[in-house]
Amino acid sequence: MSGVTTCWSCQGPLTSGALFCDTCGAPSAHLSDNPFVVFGLSQSYALDKQALEKTYFALSRQLHPDRFAAKSPKALMLALQHTATLNAAYATLKDDLNRAIYLLRAQGVNAFDEAGQGSTPPALMATSFELHEALEDATTPQALQSMGQEVTTRVEYCQKRLTQAFAAGDVPAATLAALELKFLQTFRRDWQRKTKQMKDTA
Repeated sequence: MSGVTTCWSCQGPLTSGALFCDTCGAPSAHLSDNPFVVFGLSQSYALDKQALEKTYFALSRQLHPDRFAAKSPKALMLALQHTATLNAAYATLKDDLNRAIYLLRAQGVNAFDEAGQGSTPPALMATSFELHEALEDATTPQALQSMGQEVTTRVEYCQKRLTQAFAAGDVPAATLAALELKFLQTFRRDWQRKTKQMKDTA
């Protein structure tokens, strides 16, 4: 159950985690750094991205500095701070990997932190080596296109595994899928660079 605090502006009741005071409309003095709380969502990997985007733009309009420019300096300052928090929360939730990493860190998983960088499974390391070797050997647009299709298929499979693992509460499986997705996203950027280089020199 959400707690209730007091609005700094009108002294009226304010629901904890709310962006604004329901009474006077002032930005709240404190905002959670939990992205799910910021958007009023349950902490779950599965979410409606279209609804998330719609909420993001609606809240962005409500927090626009022009709405608070004629009010107190504190209201304007809080609106700017909340906009930064909202942007960071949206960046976390809209991206499948960032959302997975946030949830896994909340479960105490450190595989994505500096202290856990050595936890990459040997099988994933072998896959990484094989794909990078194949990328280095690719010398035609057709070969690169085929690799791009393979990576897209692997990414979609990882996303499916993440959804299933989180739904089942299987943290180890979710961690493994997220590690693979992180590698694939990095590899895709390498593939995009090589594809661009090949087009530029054609």
